[in-house]
Amino acid sequence: MLENLFPDMPLFDRKAGKSVTDRLNMGRLYIFNIFGAVGVLLLFAVLKLFGIHILPGKYQTLALLTTTFIFLLSAAAVLFTTRTRRTDLFDKVCFAYLFVFSAILYNFAFKATSDAAAIVFYWIVMIVIGCLPVLRPEMFLVVWAIDLIPAVILAWVRGFPAATNTSLVTIGIMGLGLSLALYSNTIRKLDYKLRLDSALSEAETDPMTLLLNRRGLDRRTENIWPYCIRQKAHVAIMMIDIDNFKKYNDTYGHAAGDECIRKVTAAIRRNVKRRTDYAARVGGEEFLVMLTGIEPKLAVKWALDLKKAIDSLKIPHADTNFNPYVSVSMGVACAEVTEGVTFEKIREEADKSLYEAKYNGRACIYYHHRAFGKPGSSLKKTVGQ
Repeated sequence: MLENLFPDMPLFDRKAGKSVTDRLNMGRLYIFNIFGAVGVLLLFAVLKLFGIHILPGKYQTLALLTTTFIFLLSAAAVLFTTRTRRTDLFDKVCFAYLFVFSAILYNFAFKATSDAAAIVFYWIVMIVIGCLPVLRPEMFLVVWAIDLIPAVILAWVRGFPAATNTSLVTIGIMGLGLSLALYSNTIRKLDYKLRLDSALSEAETDPMTLLLNRRGLDRRTENIWPYCIRQKAHVAIMMIDIDNFKKYNDTYGHAAGDECIRKVTAAIRRNVKRRTDYAARVGGEEFLVMLTGIEPKLAVKWALDLKKAIDSLKIPHADTNFNPYVSVSMGVACAEVTEGVTFEKIREEADKSLYEAKYNGRACIYYHHRAFGKPGSSLKKTVGQ
């Protein structure tokens, strides 16, 4: 029946239950239940040992509602102040709160009136039905048993009246419907966001190399450049060109040429490791890499490491008179980013260095009119002088 009400929702979907999100939810849920049960037992032991009563008196329900209100305000504050990292922190706050809150509520069930016991049962039911849509059947049964068995025992010990049981069933049905409706709406929003992100990624990614295309390069630069200006970050831009690639293409064909490009760009991707760095395909066999927070000497060393990685691929070249294997020429430009320094200005300097590398024999790196990666060149002697 529920599947008919929400046909687009993967309720009890075994495949959906294996997703990363569901595994994380399950892990958190199991941890919460296990530690919650242990915590309750420890709390009861401490209470019995010292004879402590949590929030005794006729104001227990008011104190309970006040605690809930304070938690909601705290949760709102956490969400507002941690927009960029709210997921992990908010989850930790929620589960820590639920652990303490459940322990207090279990104590209420034994110490307070039947009204407090009804609140206990209500919260247990709401926790379970709130988690229902993300669980596979066998997982749901385990969690349901963990949460429901103590509630049944409490109901038997407290002797809930018929009116209370009826109201709890009504609350459970309403909560289940609300939970499913909210979950279905969330799934629709996530699906829309995933489709949008996928379309945006496809529009900004070169399909053959999986590097950024020109559009993606422009958007990424627009996003990161203001940060670089504020931090006065040192930025390095490398222009990379596969040597004599036209002859390679003409000799081996376009399919082999595409495979050569894929191998070279795979080496580039492996070397671009930080989230603030990125690589783009800006021409047929020409690529751009931008590194942030890096000094010139380290930038040249990075370029040398990349050149060595590409040389180690030992892709046979058609132009054996030049080089038996495919090689690259690189131009490097570095600058401290301030208000007057633009991405295009640094890129132009890198282009000029690339031209110098190609003009002076290729298969080398040029930075500030000096060659690297050639016999006799020295990184220590030339960079920074």
